[in-house]
Amino acid sequence: MKRFILIIWGGFLLTACGLVPGLPAPAAAQEPTPTPLPTSVAPAFPTIPDRSCLLATLDPVRTNQEQGNLLAWHPEEKTLAYVSPKGRSIWFTGRVLLAQEPNFQKPEVLFENISVFGDLTWSPSGNQLAFVALRLPEDVYTVMVTNLENGQTVDLLPGDQATATSGNGSKGIIGWLSESQIRIIASCGIDCDVMLDIDIPSGRVVPYGETMRHQTDRLSPTRKTMPFDETLYPPMRSPNWSPDGKKVIYFDDLDQAWVLLTEEKAQYLLDIGLQTPYESHWAGDSRTLALRTDDFIFLFDTECR
Repeated sequence: MKRFILIIWGGFLLTACGLVPGLPAPAAAQEPTPTPLPTSVAPAFPTIPDRSCLLATLDPVRTNQEQGNLLAWHPEEKTLAYVSPKGRSIWFTGRVLLAQEPNFQKPEVLFENISVFGDLTWSPSGNQLAFVALRLPEDVYTVMVTNLENGQTVDLLPGDQATATSGNGSKGIIGWLSESQIRIIASCGIDCDVMLDIDIPSGRVVPYGETMRHQTDRLSPTRKTMPFDETLYPPMRSPNWSPDGKKVIYFDDLDQAWVLLTEEKAQYLLDIGLQTPYESHWAGDSRTLALRTDDFIFLFDTECR
């Protein structure tokens, strides 16, 4: 009798534990398989999990050619100026939009009736934005400045001035000399470039220095570069240091985008899917990153995790 009771009690325990006498034990619950991290090719900078969070995606003008800065952060505020498609056109030229925190997804259109080529460049105060435009119907490249305080846009090379010195070839912006003066570079022939200083209030244009050979990188997007030990760092395309020098955004030969942490000696891969990256810009906080690819502008918080 005791043996019979023990058998019943044992069967009850097995059944309570999910085991039935005579049947195979149920399979153990499967834990999710962790995704392996990409292997780092630089032992000095091992790969760590992604620390970024996606803040927003924006619609860029589509081009794989260098057209200067197609993105530019305001020098004082977390406001991104970028070139976006205009009307039905999605290639080559567009319009300028401003995306501001906290809701970057609701950009403001700066103007509609100008075909913007690129090289967006903020003035030192952030009150003005210079850019290269394609003036139609002449198909002439010129440089314009928009004043955000009064909303006025001025063509700095009106009429024949856009072609008198440099023909109708493309132009680039070297930088602002002051809040009222800007230096540009323009083609002056098949293998000739010239720099011009423009006084915005008077419209006076003065050549700066001597003519030079054509500068192949004059329409490369602006990046902060710093010296580094190539024997320790991974191979980096278009490396761009953050303002505080503690991070580097770079692209590899597989068109992947990485953030390398210079002090922590580590790096992680940004999630941009199968997009090809072309241009990166850090905001002044050295944390917020804008990255232009084939079809998207990704805005990342690189320190949210």
